[in-house]
Amino acid sequence: MASCETNETAQVLGVLRIDAASGAQLVARLRLDMDVTWPLLSWGGGQQPLRMEDAGAAAMPERWERFDLAAYRLSDGPPALGLRGGWSEGYAGGGAFYSALYLFELHGDTLKQVFGADMSMYRDIAGNWNDDGTREHHIEEWAGVLIVEPSTHHGYRDLRLRERGGRGGDLYRWSPTAGGYRRVE
Repeated sequence: MASCETNETAQVLGVLRIDAASGAQLVARLRLDMDVTWPLLSWGGGQQPLRMEDAGAAAMPERWERFDLAAYRLSDGPPALGLRGGWSEGYAGGGAFYSALYLFELHGDTLKQVFGADMSMYRDIAGNWNDDGTREHHIEEWAGVLIVEPSTHHGYRDLRLRERGGRGGDLYRWSPTAGGYRRVE
């Protein structure tokens, strides 16, 4: 929603309840640009978008790509809401695209981020010039998939982030003190 006085833009995620009798009602809202502590992410080999590196901390995605409509059933409550965010950067002779998944959970009239993880990366870095005038390119790609495991801790299902087509992966468990998921070391 835009503010007419300051010309600033707020980034708000909201949940609406819609029924025939009363129309649309706001159930919960969350200011993404103010009310969320964004997790520090790193993609394969510790790579990060330059915006994150420059901030020296976690950063909100520079764009929202889409809702992730998978039914993330983390607990006995309503499914979590998935939102995909991304970053891109250009280089002389190349570029990179990074994507992350964030899960938000509805508790009454409150919406809270409970999980965030890197989900894909594509980097194309130009290398040396060839004798024929073309240029070498070094391509790095990584894509993950999030699996809701059947095992539970503190009333929440474990999550596993695995490289697409791979085995194993990073395990995340619910942390009651943090009120969200944390990677199991």
